[in-house]
Amino acid sequence: MKQASEQALKTSAQMVHKQYVERIFDTGLDHKEQPIGKYSTRRTTFYRWNFLPSKLNKFKPTGYYTSKGKVVPYMVLNGYKELKSIQGLNSSFVDLTYTGSLKKDFSQVPKRLNSRTYQGYSFFAYGIKIEDNNPTSPGWDTPSKPKAIGNASKVVKNTSRFRTPIGKHSVREEYAFISSFNRILNRLVFRDTPISQIEGFGG
Repeated sequence: MKQASEQALKTSAQMVHKQYVERIFDTGLDHKEQPIGKYSTRRTTFYRWNFLPSKLNKFKPTGYYTSKGKVVPYMVLNGYKELKSIQGLNSSFVDLTYTGSLKKDFSQVPKRLNSRTYQGYSFFAYGIKIEDNNPTSPGWDTPSKPKAIGNASKVVKNTSRFRTPIGKHSVREEYAFISSFNRILNRLVFRDTPISQIEGFGG
């Protein structure tokens, strides 16, 4: 029974996690299945380091200023929405994607996490870990090159910025998990258990 439960948990978690990633990064919906938000169109100053390395040819200075004897070029755009669009990225809805690093982290295959014990019972779960390793994203609106941040910090900042819990599953996903878990567990248990050992069918 324990082995069947873990197999059902693993398969269901991986199936629903894929739906979860697609909802956030492909359709831009929050846990209530509503748009996460809209990209800003407010006039904003961006710098060369705010652009993706592969899209630096899109940086066309609209002005310059001097800092500590150095001339620093900048480009004024209509917010983050235009910054994404001129680089050929989606800007019609918030998809939490710029460098692609965050989506890559979220797209990990769920693995078994460390088990925990509560009141004598051992519990385990399948999931992913989002950490601050390998920071990638630059900051915005700053005349000096900012320190990059990691993906865990991005989740925290986006949760605050868009006022929605980025890591929360939708009701549809929760029901899909429960349905999948029950279906797989029943199939495995009834396949492997002699009918004489099933409660109500014994002699």
